[in-house]
Amino acid sequence: MPNWVVAPMPGRPATPHTTAVVFLNSERPNSDTKIEKGSDAMMLLIVDDNAAMRRLIRRLTSDLAERIEECADGSEALAAYEEHQFGPADWVLMDIEMSGMDGFSATRQLRKAHPEARILIVTKHNDEQLRQQAFAYGASGFVNKENLLELRTLLNSGH
Repeated sequence: MPNWVVAPMPGRPATPHTTAVVFLNSERPNSDTKIEKGSDAMMLLIVDDNAAMRRLIRRLTSDLAERIEECADGSEALAAYEEHQFGPADWVLMDIEMSGMDGFSATRQLRKAHPEARILIVTKHNDEQLRQQAFAYGASGFVNKENLLELRTLLNSGH
């Protein structure tokens, strides 16, 4: 059982921008902890132009990955995927709306260059048309930012 919960800030409605990871005791996930998945340890690439959202996602997933990299737009993500040699055991967590290259364009280009890439779209939008568009561009999954705990479930399941 995790030692944390995701909770809205006191007196504010629960949105991606007013939600925080709250640790139930003083122990925080150790970013050096290695999670073995067969012979491959998972790496994550978080792509979002909102630094606070990147930090929230990092804190929420830090105990699941050997290494986490962050990028502020799609073009940075394409370069980082190559530079850090991401592979089939790894995940890209991609926002849609970003300054610079948007998430759909980056997803399409990344999947074209690396068909094995696993990309989860992580967005504030919960629209069926966008969900279908994400899958058409090659996304492996779609998570609404209002339900970030779903990230842990998807990453743990490997789907």
